[in-house]
Amino acid sequence: MNIAVPLFSYHFETKLEKVTFYSLLLFVLLLPFSKAFMSFCVFYFPLLLFLNFGIKGIWERLKCIPAMLPFFLFIGYMSVTVLWTERFVQANGLLKLYFLLSLIPSLALLVKKEWLKPLVVAFLFSLSVSSALSMGHYLEWWQIRGQAQLNTSPFMNSIHYSVFMAVGAISTLYIMITLKRDRVKQFGLLALSLLLIVTLFLSNGRTGQLSFLVALCWMIVMFFRGNMKLLSGLVFTVFIAAYGIYNGVPQFQKRIDTIFVDVQKMKQGVWNTSIGLRLSYWLLAKEIVLEHPLLGVGYGDYKLAVEEALQKNDFGIEAKAKAFLITNDLHSQYLMVVVQGGLIGLVLFVWFLIALYRLPIQNPVYKRLSLLLLSIYIIGCFPEPLLILLNPLTLFAFFVGLSMAVSSKLDQEKVLH
Repeated sequence: MNIAVPLFSYHFETKLEKVTFYSLLLFVLLLPFSKAFMSFCVFYFPLLLFLNFGIKGIWERLKCIPAMLPFFLFIGYMSVTVLWTERFVQANGLLKLYFLLSLIPSLALLVKKEWLKPLVVAFLFSLSVSSALSMGHYLEWWQIRGQAQLNTSPFMNSIHYSVFMAVGAISTLYIMITLKRDRVKQFGLLALSLLLIVTLFLSNGRTGQLSFLVALCWMIVMFFRGNMKLLSGLVFTVFIAAYGIYNGVPQFQKRIDTIFVDVQKMKQGVWNTSIGLRLSYWLLAKEIVLEHPLLGVGYGDYKLAVEEALQKNDFGIEAKAKAFLITNDLHSQYLMVVVQGGLIGLVLFVWFLIALYRLPIQNPVYKRLSLLLLSIYIIGCFPEPLLILLNPLTLFAFFVGLSMAVSSKLDQEKVLH
């Protein structure tokens, strides 16, 4: 059985292999749109794994994928912390989200290296459709889900959507640079990247905006570090472009100005602002870690720990801000991990990130793209707990799973030309 799509032609050996490919393709196409299908795949993909490889085959393949050991140790340890948590209901909800990370080994084993290109193309196509629909909604050409017309993220929370747009924008820019000889494809990718960047900076998601700018600077260093004059010029151009966006996009300017306003309010003793609340969590997390350094407070007790820390030292935080602090997450993945799992949990999490950074991907094109996408999450996890937010978590599982697939020791071959 043959399949032919743009840039891809493949002969399926069995019907099961064909079903597996189309299942993965549907997963990728629905990634920006359907939470329900993502949750369904958590159970469906392991079934495909069992049918394709059996228990023994799955085990043998897992051993061939670098970074799988720290991944399972981190997930296993964080799950064990429920043993010393008091609020199990809260822990149960978080564990359900972490369960989505099981998509990582599923994707890592199911995806064949020959399928990487069509899956990446399908993902970018899906993002382009999502972005075009969002811009049409923003320009009042149509309305989606009854959302406000000035909302450029009608499909999900603006913070979540900004991460999707950041991943899509940096991916298209990177692929455009690597296609040195194909001007037609470069032009198409440039148009798509501009669409994604505009959608990104019209949104209210500073997390994705910051992560994209950092990844963009790193990409410039990757390609042009051998030419210091050109490198300096490009970095300067990025700052000029960012300044232009600041002056030309009212929403982005407002979000940036809010940072300075928040800092001034903090000096006046007002903590109930975006920046003030985040800083409050860092101060409180330090107190919690000093009291529970190694094992943390357990998976479900972070809100209880914040409440107890405020009772001991409120740092002059006003009542309205306190009410927010004890009813929400810690607004940082790193803080969530170290408060819930202590320094042991944080070390395991950092080990996992380092293992992803060091994945032995022989294809330099995929290696650099993997690092750029990883950088978006490393930066984004500082202001937001991206791995307990369903949409960013699923996107993380997608690109990490594909990165692990291409790094597998079973068969290292060049598949992108």
